[in-house]
Amino acid sequence: MGTAGLSHIPECPVPREIANSLSGPAVPSILLRSRTRCPYDAYSSLAYLDEEVASNREMVRDLLPYHQELAQLFLEVLTEEGEASLAGIQESGFQGFRPPGFVRAAWEAALAGGVPGLMDFEDVSLLGQVYSKQDRVDRLSVDGLQAMLGPGAFRPDNLESLITQALGHTNDLVFAQQELLDLYDAWLAHRGR
Repeated sequence: MGTAGLSHIPECPVPREIANSLSGPAVPSILLRSRTRCPYDAYSSLAYLDEEVASNREMVRDLLPYHQELAQLFLEVLTEEGEASLAGIQESGFQGFRPPGFVRAAWEAALAGGVPGLMDFEDVSLLGQVYSKQDRVDRLSVDGLQAMLGPGAFRPDNLESLITQALGHTNDLVFAQQELLDLYDAWLAHRGR
């Protein structure tokens, strides 16, 4: 494993042969709790972060087409172009604005173990952008829906306003998810994956 992404790393008090022979999912958390800063836990953390980012990227890739189709349906209802209608949206499987359910365990373990302090600034900055954008997508998925579901939201005289709001929110969500996919790709390309 290369040292790309790591700045100066203090020597590990565990003999390198032992640290290099350790493997398994429990190892990073054990090493992170040990209060030592070994190259092994930094490398291991980066590998787990890569896997976490790749997994989260797949979740967003799976959800994005649903939200894109939803935006198109809302637009058709508002412009009365196509065959979309409120009933049609419900029949087509409208499931709200689904949050992806991002995994954050590797990021939180790395933060708790001080691993970002061992990484290059560029890497920490890029990962920070990834996880900040994930938080934004989560907030858009939940907060936007709550804002639209206020009292009287589904009154017949309010439906056009509701659909207009839903379209704007869905477009914001699609844009944020596309930006997040770009950040995921940037991180994984930077890491050579």
